Amino acid sequence: MDASYFVDNKERVFVPYKGWMTRDSNGVESKDEFTTDIKGPFKDIPDPLGHGNYHTLNNLIDHDGKKILTKGVRHITFYPEGYYYIDDNNEDELINRGDVRGGFLTKDYIEQKNIVNTAGKILSDIWFDDLTPMVNGYFRVSINGKSNLMDIDGNLLLKVYEKNLCDYIKGDVVFSFHDGLLFSNSPSGQTQIRQFDPVLENDMSNLCLIIRWGKLCPLAEAIKNIRPNSVYMIIRETDKKMNIFYEGCVIFNEWYDDIRFTGVKGLFLVKRENSWKLLDIAERTIGCVFDNIITSHFIHNHMLVQNKGNYAVVNYQGVVQGGFTSAMWADKGVWGMNIVHNNRQEHYFHGQGNGIINYAQQVLTSMRGGFLLEKDSIWYLIDFNGYLHPILKVSPKQLLDL
Repeated sequence: MDASYFVDNKERVFVPYKGWMTRDSNGVESKDEFTTDIKGPFKDIPDPLGHGNYHTLNNLIDHDGKKILTKGVRHITFYPEGYYYIDDNNEDELINRGDVRGGFLTKDYIEQKNIVNTAGKILSDIWFDDLTPMVNGYFRVSINGKSNLMDIDGNLLLKVYEKNLCDYIKGDVVFSFHDGLLFSNSPSGQTQIRQFDPVLENDMSNLCLIIRWGKLCPLAEAIKNIRPNSVYMIIRETDKKMNIFYEGCVIFNEWYDDIRFTGVKGLFLVKRENSWKLLDIAERTIGCVFDNIITSHFIHNHMLVQNKGNYAVVNYQGVVQGGFTSAMWADKGVWGMNIVHNNRQEHYFHGQGNGIINYAQQVLTSMRGGFLLEKDSIWYLIDFNGYLHPILKVSPKQLLDL
């Protein structure tokens, strides 16, 4: 593709088995930094075990050629934010102990998850039942149904593991909710904030649970099949106002015109009088209000919104960067991309569209989902921390009409 489309004034060419390459004015080709999958500092090698159960197992080798993990594990994934996600289970231990003869049931598995940072440190001596990277820079780690937050150095935020811990954190305070109560948790301890309002049996006839694909089900009927420890949206039939339902209670004091889950536990999008805002589970407003939402969940720490005729991104802390006239985005694990300009939205599956669109898809796929934002015909890649990196220079009309 012609160099005029790129801020660095270098031509782009796709080379089989190499991927996208830059080509300078002298014809010298180099790997394109924005479309190359980011590799960690350590080498990922096969590490087979001799139990005869032929899995592909992996380990990491440090700069001295030593194995970082004590045994091979099922999956190792490097995240550009600077860590390796280690995913394993106890199958090897079951086999080596001889507990398993000819196979075993899924219930016998115990998940074993951990993090290795770029210094080669395994963050915890404990291997967790569940471990989820959060947009706030922490990892939610869980053992026996209770959770804590762990930072990139392996430090736990709370002294004790807590039931139903939220992902949204402000300062060193994180909420949890269970048994009809809302709690504030910090390194210094726990404080009860308030009691949620229970839904009385006489009120159920006026309420519907919103289940998959927006389908409504009368609450009195749906409550029989509600999964334990699950959060749902409910709607009041008389005025179509919405709230969050959990363990027989409504979470918010106020009822709203619309509510969306954000993918961050304890953080919601709510709409009232044609404006949207972020709200935490304690019903505190996070950041400012905006006119419309384009993506209702966070992708690479940001969501796309619309305000005063332009597009903007907002992070989980409510910090807004706006004034963009177009945007492209792709979600993690989705082989496709969306473009929005002047309220016109186009979707492209992987491989569809012109060369620039194909290149942009690869940029966003390489970072496991994210946004390219356009202002004055310059397209900026926004990274996890909110910094803008100019990449493309092409007008939205050119892009869509190429």
